[in-house]
Amino acid sequence: MKKVILIEDNEDMLNLLDVIVKEANFQVFLFKEAKKAYESLQSIRPDLIICDLLMPEYNGLNFLKQIKSDPDFKTVPVIIISVVVERFLIDEVMSAGADAFFHKPFRVIELIDIINKYLGVGKNESK
Repeated sequence: MKKVILIEDNEDMLNLLDVIVKEANFQVFLFKEAKKAYESLQSIRPDLIICDLLMPEYNGLNFLKQIKSDPDFKTVPVIIISVVVERFLIDEVMSAGADAFFHKPFRVIELIDIINKYLGVGKNESK
């Protein structure tokens, strides 16, 4: 079973993402802090990471830059989700190595499709 790390400081959004990804039949690991998620990478060995951009202390951009500079994890796809609409921030996130950027609120089916794309799963194969 493919492993997905979810990083989101908002508990309601984290729970929603948890349900979405579990329904798609992936193993999920939940974190409210990016720093703790980064510290758990070696033990989890994720296939995909979904991370909020705006979080206190250690934000999603810092996490993204750190993971993309780590030889062990730089190829792990990272999907950034955020309420941010400023083009310069989105450009910065994509330049830092994000594989996709989703605005909140997002369409569930679109998120599932992009997860399946990066995990090499065809439509409806994840169930």
